[in-house]
Parts: sequence; C-alpha cells; structure tokens
Amino acid sequence: MHKAKSSLFAAAAITISAIALSGCATKDFVQEQVSVVDAKNQATQSKVDQQEQHLAKLDKGTQDALDRATAAGKLAEGKFLYEMVLSDDSVKFGRDSSKLTPEAVQRLTDFAEKLKGDNRNIYLEI
Repeated sequence: MHKAKSSLFAAAAITISAIALSGCATKDFVQEQVSVVDAKNQATQSKVDQQEQHLAKLDKGTQDALDRATAAGKLAEGKFLYEMVLSDDSVKFGRDSSKLTPEAVQRLTDFAEKLKGDNRNIYLEI
C-alpha cells in the first residue's frame, strides 16, 4: 500500500510539474505574441500621428487661402467698375490646343490696356 501511495504521489507531482511548466510556456508565448502586436500597434500609431500632422498643415494652408479669398472678396465688394464676359467662339481655345486665337489675344489685350489706363486698384476675377 505504501508503494501505491508513493507512486500516486509521484504521479501527482509529475502532473503538477507538467501543468506548472506548461503554464510558464503559455505565459511566455502570450508575452511574445503581445510584444509583436504592441510593436505593430506602435508603428501604426506613429503613422497615424504623421498623417494627423500632415492634415493639420493642409488644414492651415486651406484656412489661410480661404482667409485671403475672403479678404479679397471684401476688398472687391461693390467695386466692380468693369465686367467683361468672353464666352463666344472667338475666345475659346482650339481643339487640342493651348493657344488662343489672334482675335482672343487682341480682345484680352485691349481689356488689359483699358484697366492699366484707368490706373486704379482692381480685383480681377477670371
């Protein structure tokens, strides 16, 4: 009977040791996996931070442009002295061309000369 108790005790000790050792291996495995995920998370967060900084710069540039446009609009408000609409065929670009016709160049030149001749601060909207 004593032999059976010692065998049972030895089996229990081996089982407890195996469970304890497997728990350590599992804990190490989990820590390793968590560290890999943490590293990926930190890299992703770094990229997000960079994108947020870039967007903040773009937002500031956009706001600056809007402020300038608003100021120009206030400056020009009620001060339209001339209005010229060039929408007929003589001022259009030719097909597959980036050059204006001689007639269009002349019409634009005449208008520019008129503005220069009046020698006033103007707001020009094209």
